[in-house]
Amino acid sequence: MAAASDKTNKYYIDLDRSALVQNYGPLPVALERGERIYVWDCEGTKYIDCLAGYGACNQGHVHPKILKAMIDQATKLCQPSRYWHNMTLGPFGKYITELLGYDRFIAKNGGCEADEAACLLARRWGYRSKGIKDNEAVILFPTGNFWGRSITASGACDDVSRYHQFGPFDDKGF
Repeated sequence: MAAASDKTNKYYIDLDRSALVQNYGPLPVALERGERIYVWDCEGTKYIDCLAGYGACNQGHVHPKILKAMIDQATKLCQPSRYWHNMTLGPFGKYITELLGYDRFIAKNGGCEADEAACLLARRWGYRSKGIKDNEAVILFPTGNFWGRSITASGACDDVSRYHQFGPFDDKGF
């Protein structure tokens, strides 16, 4: 094991390359900590994180109000399954549906899961509201899209690196 002083960006990059699947092309730095829009690598270099995190967690790093809310919540309940009701999801559902003018909303963990749900809901709507015959619903996706690494998202993409040798998928037109 390398000494703490030997743990450079190169050390962590080499470790990642030897132990992890290479399905991303990260920048050549190993982050150690973050604060709001800033991050520092293990060698002490400061950067602006223009992604502010990533995906479902793009609120930046260690923002005091978000951190306090996380700690307060973690002392009560972590992430209960949807097999239970809880004291926060219903009130949030009421707030967001009134704000947006919708009847209901569906809670999801992140983008890919939300997009998968949108595909399911679109097909269900087509069958129930538009009278589409069973197993004939088609979802069209724009070219150049990327919305995740699930089977549905990969099959809906026209980037060969995202779908080659991951099939079979539904028809390319979904």
